[in-house]
Amino acid sequence: MIKSYRTAKMHLILVLLCLLLPSTAFSETDWVLVLDRSESMTQNDPHNCRFDAQKIMVDLLAQGVDEAHRLTIIRFAGAAEAVLERELIRPQNVEAIRKLISVDPPMGDTDIAAALSLARRIVDPERRASDVHVILMSDGVLAGKTPNLAGKLDDEKKACQSLGLPVHAVLLNDYSVSKPEREERRRQKLYYEDKQLQAGEDLLRDMARKTGGQFAQVVPERGVEDILIELISPHMSFHRESISTRLVTWPTDRQLYCVLDRTAREVKIRMGAKEVDVNLDRQQSIEGDFQLSVTPYRNRTVVLVQPAENVRWPDWIEFLPGRAGNSPTGSVFVISNVRLEAIPGLGDDSAAATEGVKTKIREHEVYPIRFSIHVPADITPERARSIQDTLKKSSVRIELSDGEGRNLDDKSLSASDVAAGVGNRLYFIPTSSPRGEAKVQEPFTLRLKARLEPADGSAGVRVGRRPFCRAPDRSFMVVPSAFDWFVRRNWKGEPESSSRPAARRDVDVELGEELRLEVTYTGQEPLGEAEMAATFGMAGEAAARKLLLKDSGGVPRRFSTDWIFPTIPGTYEAKMSVKSGGVQETAFTIRVLRDDFRPPGSQYSKDGVNSMEGKDLGTYFQGERVQFSRQRTLHRLTTQATSSYWEAESSAPAKASLLRKDPASAGWTIVRHVPLTNEAPVLGTPEIAVSYKGELSDVEPG
Repeated sequence: MIKSYRTAKMHLILVLLCLLLPSTAFSETDWVLVLDRSESMTQNDPHNCRFDAQKIMVDLLAQGVDEAHRLTIIRFAGAAEAVLERELIRPQNVEAIRKLISVDPPMGDTDIAAALSLARRIVDPERRASDVHVILMSDGVLAGKTPNLAGKLDDEKKACQSLGLPVHAVLLNDYSVSKPEREERRRQKLYYEDKQLQAGEDLLRDMARKTGGQFAQVVPERGVEDILIELISPHMSFHRESISTRLVTWPTDRQLYCVLDRTAREVKIRMGAKEVDVNLDRQQSIEGDFQLSVTPYRNRTVVLVQPAENVRWPDWIEFLPGRAGNSPTGSVFVISNVRLEAIPGLGDDSAAATEGVKTKIREHEVYPIRFSIHVPADITPERARSIQDTLKKSSVRIELSDGEGRNLDDKSLSASDVAAGVGNRLYFIPTSSPRGEAKVQEPFTLRLKARLEPADGSAGVRVGRRPFCRAPDRSFMVVPSAFDWFVRRNWKGEPESSSRPAARRDVDVELGEELRLEVTYTGQEPLGEAEMAATFGMAGEAAARKLLLKDSGGVPRRFSTDWIFPTIPGTYEAKMSVKSGGVQETAFTIRVLRDDFRPPGSQYSKDGVNSMEGKDLGTYFQGERVQFSRQRTLHRLTTQATSSYWEAESSAPAKASLLRKDPASAGWTIVRHVPLTNEAPVLGTPEIAVSYKGELSDVEPG
């Protein structure tokens, strides 16, 4: 049974929907490293930099305040083996995890599908794929005795795609080593042929593209450490920026995690009036008002900077060249005492979630994100007061982009409201097609970013401001719905067979056309007790006209309103919503335009039904001159649009058609076209009037 319901109930429905969505104060993120251990990987990474990169990744994941990151490590050749399963990363167990990340003896075969299948079984990404990140590190060359390796991998790719589970692919091959090493290997024939290398690259690129992941290739100038850091950074709450001479600090900062390139052997760090010379080649701890911990790796050195309990940050920290004069380069991650969280739903922050975040969303689905701000309990009262004062002058900046990184939407919320849990702290994901089509043809990706930053115009904001912290990025895959939505239009009085549906959500109609709102259901499952509603009204007006969507049956099953006839030009808004396993809602912007010279049909018909309203010239003598006039009204909603429209229209000469009525058939036929002249209209308003004149002579009798 289909129900129609009042739009006023939508607020209640939205609340109920959101309450059903899982909520948790701190989301749990799974990281899965899927590592190729075949012989070629040893050749492609002869200095084992990939193992250092994994250790840096684990160190970085352990720095989060009130963040839950779990790590799974899967190694594979002909078979897949999990050496670590969903281990919760904490500072106290980092050393134990690091010991598991060690040089692994190479093996011959390469079965990527087996490794990805094992990954899915361990982390169980159903309904929480946005909180599961799979990083595949391989050369992409399938080899071994297992039959149909390519077919198995294609099936696994489809499974990940169906779940909305992104697989990030990191390519290590012959081009990952330096040019001298590569040339030496080629002389010794210690490499795959170029054709195989290209096939491996194509395979990994396709895997990343089809699952919504990222692809990156390790090259000498962009190491595996850089790539892993770039992959995990968006999914953490840390602000990241490149090392420069001066880093602005905030009262909200907890510690700095610096990943420095080994291009410099030493660095001088200036913290207020204090300077510390740091040797980047030696593991060490440096005590003082600011505690420094130094951990060197082959290509990078990690320096952790943390103030003592009652020590305030200076306005900035400077990274200066050491005694050798080389400027430090790399990245600094600012770990904040404030955590910004983006949580689907409207539930209680303290509620534990039994399952993670939904990733796949249907087109036009009403899908809310709730923001919250948390401060850890282990800070001093003085720091807590300073943080609260900072939040009063802050805002939460939200940005939404598509899979290509193009910005689609941005919005700001009051940080004080978000922190207090009052006021507006919701953001609804726009799940319609970003290109404006009424129907999503294929799945597309949306990425949500949010950061806590000084509000515009905040007093006391220092030069070079940066965010206090950021929320982990969230990715969503919007999939086509079983419902299709249309605005059907037709010239009033014409048969319904001549009507045409609009393919976009921005619809232009001419005054004299009528329209109808339609929903069709193309799903295979029974529709059940779906509830539907529709409204139509002038844009910006609170009182929209409520419409009934009637079941018209048919295949596909169709629901439609009665025909609507707008009587004046203007911008209108039409909305349709369906509640069926959630709420889907779409809105159409309808611009009703006016041009009195627009014929209500594409062709004149013999019976005159499709002809525009004419002017009866009356009875005249043969050869008499017949003069006539006509006023044309144009309204394209804005002054600029009307002026541009008239400029285009006036370039083509206007003509009137002389029609003769056949007494026998009562039909009309065109006798000739008569040129028209017009006076220059007065521009400067959305609606203008143009006066036309014409003259006839030598009209034959009849």
